[in-house]
Amino acid sequence: MCVIDSRWLQAKGKEHSSLQPLIEELINLSFTATEVEKQKCFFAVLCDLLNSYLANDTTEKIRLYIQNNYTKNVSIKDLENLVFLSKNQIIKLFKKNYNMTPHKYIIELRLDNACDLLLSTDRTINIIASSVGFSDYSIFYKAFCDARNFDEDTVSLQETYKKIINAFD
Repeated sequence: MCVIDSRWLQAKGKEHSSLQPLIEELINLSFTATEVEKQKCFFAVLCDLLNSYLANDTTEKIRLYIQNNYTKNVSIKDLENLVFLSKNQIIKLFKKNYNMTPHKYIIELRLDNACDLLLSTDRTINIIASSVGFSDYSIFYKAFCDARNFDEDTVSLQETYKKIINAFD
């Protein structure tokens, strides 16, 4: 027979709020229920913990894949093949854990790295944009203006470069 430490279960319940009702039921059952009822509830808790772990593991797997491949063309199909989930499941799960879609995460990662390179190297903007995964300068320029709230119609290339540097000083 397995002895369950109710303090551990209550601590886990606070980490995983969806487990709280199951944990309370398990604690109450430990005094009055049959062995089958206890096992049923115990396995429900285990399944919930496993699903929570797998969800975190899956989003972390996606994030690490993006982090390691952001300079390449990362598609949603690549992510589907990585974690064996649908496009909608990936987007929903990623957004739940990181408050943004995988696409937005890729763009932000590319922009952050581009800004670091702009500040730390003397490479041209075109070379930097290409080296962080933007297919051409105009896509980088539009993404940068959108992310940094610059009006791309009124900002020249030179002004953009100066604003990039000033934004991080």
